[in-house]
Amino acid sequence: MATSLSSALTRFYDRCGRPLVGGKVFTYEVGTTTFKPTYTDSQKNSVNTNPVILDSMGQARIFLDGAYRVRVFDCKDVLVEEIDYIESWMSSSENEKIYEAIDDAYNRAVSKIYYDNQMWQGALSAWQMGHALSVDPLQRRQIPVGITHARTGFGSGTTIFHVNGTYEQDAMRIQRTAGNTSTSDHNFVINFSFDEAKHLFGNKCCLAWHMFKGADYAASSVNVKILGSEELEQPILRSDGIYSNGNVVISSQDFTIEARSKDNPFSLVFDLPFNFTQIAVLFTIKFTNATALADDYLEFEGLQVTQSDGYVKTLKLQKNDVLEKAMTRYQTTYPYGAPRGVNTEQGSIQMIAVNSNVNWAFSENIKFNPPMLIPPQFMFQAPTSSQESRFLDKDSASTVTGLAFNLSESGVSVTTNSGSIVAGHRYLCHWTAQIIF
Repeated sequence: MATSLSSALTRFYDRCGRPLVGGKVFTYEVGTTTFKPTYTDSQKNSVNTNPVILDSMGQARIFLDGAYRVRVFDCKDVLVEEIDYIESWMSSSENEKIYEAIDDAYNRAVSKIYYDNQMWQGALSAWQMGHALSVDPLQRRQIPVGITHARTGFGSGTTIFHVNGTYEQDAMRIQRTAGNTSTSDHNFVINFSFDEAKHLFGNKCCLAWHMFKGADYAASSVNVKILGSEELEQPILRSDGIYSNGNVVISSQDFTIEARSKDNPFSLVFDLPFNFTQIAVLFTIKFTNATALADDYLEFEGLQVTQSDGYVKTLKLQKNDVLEKAMTRYQTTYPYGAPRGVNTEQGSIQMIAVNSNVNWAFSENIKFNPPMLIPPQFMFQAPTSSQESRFLDKDSASTVTGLAFNLSESGVSVTTNSGSIVAGHRYLCHWTAQIIF
């Protein structure tokens, strides 16, 4: 009996992490250029061609019998990977048990199979920057981590709240401030990095979510778009929530706001082509009341993206796993849930001046752990005055100015550049690194 190269269906990727469409897999006797056959099934009923040609998803059925040397090429005959030694690693009886289990799994009801949610941001459980923040009239704002918000035209007048959900523990409320007269749309975006989206490309996918409206919300529908871009790691900076360069609308649909049961969420099924390097999900919320009333809001919860042709149940994302991913977007010394600029020394970093020079009295290297997705916006403040680019002299209760330099995904350095510095004094600051992605 033969064993599979990696799973019942083996997928190969190029050096950019994209499926190796049309790739070629050559198999040889170990240490030679003598072809050695592989098989399409565990019983060796059918022999593969050599090379095996990968399909439109970069995959093939490849079962091994013994030890092999393997060389993998792309469709243009460029070497992608070479494995000098690989062999089948389970006994026949163990393999029989594996394939019996696979057959049994396929015979189960689909409703009993839980899928992975590829959208960690949709858990709505990472709120390091605070639990109630207003949109920014100058740029997109990240609330909660991994989700950016803006009103069309960078208008103001909406606030995002962290609230208890109807079906889930965490939910996001987008509320127009009472008395606000702007009817500008509110756009929130979840932008996937290439690594987060690469396993979705070339597949049919499903976006699902729950939403609920407040008593004073008057619009009847929400527009949802799936966007694509061929630029790598392109942030979304526009107020309307689309990519600045090469934006492609993969799918767009209006959804009537209505009551749904927990097992019947709103959903949008779409085919995701191979040619994109990243995708984004864009929700456009309409406001139609001439003047906002007290409960003019929508709430969202349970957002998920799965590789499936319809809504499926997913494994619940653990909060610690979400927070670890969130730290590639947002890191700060402020206590969890405290807005940037709040007056507190808790968590701030401390430096001691080694001389009284106006410049370079000290230099502190700050490491981002884990590294940020792309070089972030970096800001630092005096802990008790929230003054930007300032250090608090703890010993004299005064502030001095500083600057940041050598900023990258991995870290940054801060130093003094103006003011009266006293050797031996302690200087404190809070810092925040965030990506408007």
